[in-house]
Amino acid sequence: MRAAGNGDYKKAAALLADAASAEPDRERRNDAIVRLANIEWRGFRDHAAARARLQALDTVDAHVELARIAADLGDFPAARAEARKAIAVASKKGDRIKAAKALAIATVTDPRASHADLQQVVTSMRALLAGIGPLLAPARLLARAALRLGDGAAALEGVDAYDHVSKFNGPPRAIAASHAVLTRLLPSWRGTDAERPELAAALAGIRFFDEAVEVSPGGDIGAYDAMLHRIETLTNEYYRRIALGDEDERVLRDGVKRELGDHRDLFAKRFGLYTLIGKTGSHVDLHMGHVVADTNLAIEQYGHRATKRFVLLDAMVSNGFSEWANDGASGDGGWGTATEIYQVRPRYADGPLRDWSRVTDAEERANGDRKIAEETARDRQRARENPIQFFPGLALRLQRQYLDGVLAELRARGLAGDALRDAFLARVESDDFESSIVRHEGRHAIDIAGGVKYPAWELEYRAKLSEIALAPSPRQALGSVFDNDIGGEGTHAKANGKSAAELAAWMEAHRAEIAGYDAALPPLPQIDHLTDAQIRAAVRGLDPLS
Repeated sequence: MRAAGNGDYKKAAALLADAASAEPDRERRNDAIVRLANIEWRGFRDHAAARARLQALDTVDAHVELARIAADLGDFPAARAEARKAIAVASKKGDRIKAAKALAIATVTDPRASHADLQQVVTSMRALLAGIGPLLAPARLLARAALRLGDGAAALEGVDAYDHVSKFNGPPRAIAASHAVLTRLLPSWRGTDAERPELAAALAGIRFFDEAVEVSPGGDIGAYDAMLHRIETLTNEYYRRIALGDEDERVLRDGVKRELGDHRDLFAKRFGLYTLIGKTGSHVDLHMGHVVADTNLAIEQYGHRATKRFVLLDAMVSNGFSEWANDGASGDGGWGTATEIYQVRPRYADGPLRDWSRVTDAEERANGDRKIAEETARDRQRARENPIQFFPGLALRLQRQYLDGVLAELRARGLAGDALRDAFLARVESDDFESSIVRHEGRHAIDIAGGVKYPAWELEYRAKLSEIALAPSPRQALGSVFDNDIGGEGTHAKANGKSAAELAAWMEAHRAEIAGYDAALPPLPQIDHLTDAQIRAAVRGLDPLS
């Protein structure tokens, strides 16, 4: 999994093939099979081999992956059939959600989907949003299906859910005017043609370009949307070649330049387009999205003060090679320059809701308990083999400790019901933003402005120190170090490896002060025994800026 996440698909395929035959745990063995099949069709473009491998399984993940393969080949009826099989075998809440989304995707991406199938998407996504909350993918699927049906009221529900519009929140600032047009037109719209041009313009204004074309094909918006899809296709093919060991940055640079032509500034002004081609870690990649908020952010760290421009990006065409290599499971959350900080909204927007379910939903919590116990036991063996690496059990325990702590603190204030949920979501969202954007990306801005030319990995290392030591909750921020790339050669991997090794050394030197410390075990898997104050002290002691 680490090799796959780092984009070495040939190595990952060989290791996953071994795991698929040798792993004794059935669930983990199935995970290896599905990830290997994913690499076969996305990386090697061998759809037949992937399909044959997956057809031996009758699991939700296998059927969802088979649905994706069918859709990639343009066989949407087969994609819906596989998604329905996933629904049939789904017994857990998370699996039911995953299967329902797969069926919705296979439907709305099919230009020939029937009225009945689209109506089913509206019904299922409405129910999902009502049961869980405003998750991005279900909200967008609801909006798109409803627009194709001419159901304006349902479409607005999807739009509002996607942008987290409620009695507490308005839409992001840069798209507020276009959202106001949709709020005026959609509630009474039933598919009539007179409103289509204005609706399409407003949908493009909130960065819903595919949906705008659904409402009113052609024109400037249609041409722009088609260009974005061409850039996405050429970029994904470039990433695929990187994963196979054949990187040629000219393919990316020349392809994007050819598509944008001389219109980059025009696209930025009209549609909020943001484009950056540069080296992220070991590879040149593309970050292309659309601005939905643009404001100023105050930064202060260890006596250094500055005001930085803060830009929120959505409607990403590409979020770098890492996100492609991880198939969307993780990716770049943001980046900073000497004067600006950027955040990728889709990497953050769903997190608080998922965290709420993890600790309050009985089924999800029980499943989390099982995974924590299993991975903690495996961590002991991992630590004997390599004391500085990613420990999944530790990462899960740190996450649970943080979320349970937030929940307990809010309940101690007397909060319950919707008030408790709203406060929990706001707190988790705020903590994540403060640590990963204000502290981490703010540190990048401070270091870059300082004029010292640090290596890229050292900039990441220094930013992680600020992210943890200055975070509202250092336990929550500590999770940024314990990723599956600890010890690798990439920018983040080297930064995480150095941070982890130094924290382990601090723990060894202060073992008598750590409650519950077991001297017979390596220190790193026990880092969850540290108090928040000890985490801050350890990290600040490593930071030359402090």
